[in-house]
Amino acid sequence: MKLADCYTPLTMTTAKAIQDAGYDGICRYLWPAGKGLTPIEVTIIDSVGLKIVSNFEGDPTYPGYFTTARGRQDANTALGEALRVGQPLQTPIYFSVDYNAQPADFPRILRYFEGIYSEISSHYPVRAYAKADLLTYLYEHLYWMGPGWEPAAWDNGVVDSNIALFQDQNGLSIRGLIQVDEDLVKGANIGWWSPAKGVRNTLQQGDSGAAVRTLQTQLNEVLGTKIAVDGIYGPDTAAAVKSFQIIAHLTPSGAVGQSTQAALDSRIKGKEERSEAADEKAHQDKIQHALAYLQQAESIIKSL
Repeated sequence: MKLADCYTPLTMTTAKAIQDAGYDGICRYLWPAGKGLTPIEVTIIDSVGLKIVSNFEGDPTYPGYFTTARGRQDANTALGEALRVGQPLQTPIYFSVDYNAQPADFPRILRYFEGIYSEISSHYPVRAYAKADLLTYLYEHLYWMGPGWEPAAWDNGVVDSNIALFQDQNGLSIRGLIQVDEDLVKGANIGWWSPAKGVRNTLQQGDSGAAVRTLQTQLNEVLGTKIAVDGIYGPDTAAAVKSFQIIAHLTPSGAVGQSTQAALDSRIKGKEERSEAADEKAHQDKIQHALAYLQQAESIIKSL
């Protein structure tokens, strides 16, 4: 079996192309905006018969990135996004170490993963994307660390015997539609998932954390409200959700599932596109005004 991984959000066309190319699943990234996995994308991936592996990757490309505090921060961001896209509880999230880490760096990377575990372990198991000798070090020092995901880079052909996934090729083009990296399945416990059926993956009153803060920010932007962005899903947040659901012609339950989140994401994207169009029009208007002034100046000069 093999999986594809990519930063590019998938459409129905690209997801189907990946499935047609013989891949069994897709590795995607938990990130709040831009390149991150979305609820709509989860539905698309599931509809073409692919499964999902979740990875979180901030900027793990140098030793100074790795601290306990950073681990806690990244864990909370990943947790919020996993809940937002409907990742079933107790399915793992991989966290990346994306550089040729040297043994002197390993203790600080260990502390980073301890920070992650302290924040997220009651919801999702923690795994690592890292080179072979670092994976071995983490296995030896962290009893809870599950099988890792190893890239071919940096290891000179060494493949860790305990890994779940091995990234063996980079930059492959799928029918000229999308570029992916290829990952071979090396163990039975990959940690991939599909949207849970009959399991709560909604946000509702009483919840708290990073996902609620993201929701509150989106509600304020879409509705023009001034809900406190405190990460606490209280009565004010529930009331704002109901208001949005009425506007979006959804059942006003006050809880945020995939349909409500998809509608919010769509409204946010529409506002961003309208803002970009308005900025472009303002820019063009400035150019036209400047040209008009130049023409007036030329006329005055010629008349002298």
